[in-house]
Amino acid sequence: FLLQKVVNRQPGEVAYEPTAGNGALLFAMEQDGEVKANEIDDDTFGRFEFLQKVFGERNVTRLDAAGLEPHVEGANVTLMNPPFGKVRVGKGSKEFAIFGGIEHPRGYEVLTTMEIDHAMVLNTLKAMDEKGRAVVIVGGVKPTASTPGARTKAYRAAKMAEFFAPLFHNFNVV
Repeated sequence: FLLQKVVNRQPGEVAYEPTAGNGALLFAMEQDGEVKANEIDDDTFGRFEFLQKVFGERNVTRLDAAGLEPHVEGANVTLMNPPFGKVRVGKGSKEFAIFGGIEHPRGYEVLTTMEIDHAMVLNTLKAMDEKGRAVVIVGGVKPTASTPGARTKAYRAAKMAEFFAPLFHNFNVV
C-alpha cells in the first residue's frame, strides 16, 4: 500500500509490475486504470493463472524480467520488488545483460551485471515511459555489515557503485 501511495498514480495511467508474484503490489492500482503484470514463475503455486483471473489474460505476460526482452513500453507507473542477488550456475553466477547498455557517470557503458535485481530494475526503467515513475525495492548489503561505518563502506564498494552510479546518473532518483 505504501509503494502505491509513493508512486502517486493518476487515473488512466498504465501500472506495471515486472515481477508480479501474487500481484499484491498491483491490487490497489487496478481501480484507477490499466494494470499490466509479468510473472515468469514456473507456476508451481498457480500464480500465472491467478494473475490472469484478476487482471485479465491480455494484461499478464510471462517474460524474463532479467532478460533482454523489452518490458511493457509506455508504462507510466512501475512498482517492483524483484528477487535479489546472484543466481548460482554450477560453481559460478549467472551474468545478466543490460538492454542496450547504460551509461556510467565515469563515461563507460555498463553492459552486464551479476545481480538479478539490478538487471531487472535497469532493464525495466529503460523500457518505461520517459515521464514515468517507479518505486523499486532492491537488495542491500549483507547483514554482517552491522555498524553504520561498515554499512557505508559496503554501499560504497565497487559492486554496489556499479549499480547505483548509473541508476542515479540515468534516472531521476529521489
